[in-house]
Amino acid sequence: MHSTVSVWTPRAVGTALLALLLTLGTALPGHAAKPSGETSAVEYTLTLLHNNDGESKLMPDADGNGGLARFATLVDQQRTAAVSGRPEFSGRRGVVLVSSGDNFLAGPEWNASLEKGVPFYDSIGLDHIGYDAMTIGNHEFDFGPDVLADFIAGFSPDVPFISANLDVSANDALAKLATMGQLTGSTVVSQRGRRIGIVGATTPRLPDISSPGDVVVNAVLPAVQAEVDRLTAQGVSIIILSSHLQDIDEELALVPQLRDVDIVIAGGGDENLGEDYPLSVTDAEGEDTFVVTTPGDYHWLGKLVVGFDRDGEPLTAADSSGLLPVTAELEPDPFIQANVVDPVQEYTAELAARVVADSEVPLNGLRGAVAS
Repeated sequence: MHSTVSVWTPRAVGTALLALLLTLGTALPGHAAKPSGETSAVEYTLTLLHNNDGESKLMPDADGNGGLARFATLVDQQRTAAVSGRPEFSGRRGVVLVSSGDNFLAGPEWNASLEKGVPFYDSIGLDHIGYDAMTIGNHEFDFGPDVLADFIAGFSPDVPFISANLDVSANDALAKLATMGQLTGSTVVSQRGRRIGIVGATTPRLPDISSPGDVVVNAVLPAVQAEVDRLTAQGVSIIILSSHLQDIDEELALVPQLRDVDIVIAGGGDENLGEDYPLSVTDAEGEDTFVVTTPGDYHWLGKLVVGFDRDGEPLTAADSSGLLPVTAELEPDPFIQANVVDPVQEYTAELAARVVADSEVPLNGLRGAVAS
């Protein structure tokens, strides 16, 4: 994940990539995958709630915004409204919640988890929220595969961690989770009579930017398409790709080479799409694919409401789709506040008060300066 939040613009991505986008599919903002008159054919409405790059920002900021406890409250509100509130379109309704990676990161809050041990605070809070799929990002490997296995061990066995292009067979701890089905290339969620496939992918740059050890990183495109083809052969007609490729431009270049993917959640870039949410890109068969992402640190929840026809083809995205802020006005989830935020705050306060040395000059500990 990048250290600064940017409002997305079609920035320079290199001559070859730009040519590819112009030739195979242009990313355009807009809510209509098909002409708006086709909304009458909507038979199923899916609300996709999503976030990425939470990166252990469990506590709210100085203004009370963000933090995992308030984020959980917003998720709960939106999950309820998706199936019992005023309907966007006619027909049955379902809702899924997906994280597209970088679910923890080194820092004082993560240190609290490491000192506590399994289950980590991040695992306790995220498991309580109840994700339908957790994508594996690059930071999940910053402490090696065994710590990632410990992180996953803190979740209920029915919470899948997904990445189609990772081969974990050489690592005993992760291979065991794969055998149990908790670490997998994809998962299928049944919602109100429809089956939704969610495929994961991790950046191929993983060996260069993290510490995957004996985990093998395969090429993204063939791995993802093979997993999509496997799901469609089983009759799964709605497909979501949750990929952590470090920059939304990577997903925008990938979509024109894919078939049968309806929605892509991009992780790792920390982009704020603003009013351009969702983007729409043409795939390899000339069909439109929605592409979404959020800024990180549990300050935003993405909400994409899509109407599908009988065959699982996306027809349109509702005007209510967009980025929802996690504000101080939200009541914190009491379980996460008591079992995650409060003990982490106590730990970090004690850590901040601990004197380890004296410096005769000011020290700059800002993340951007330290990481550059």
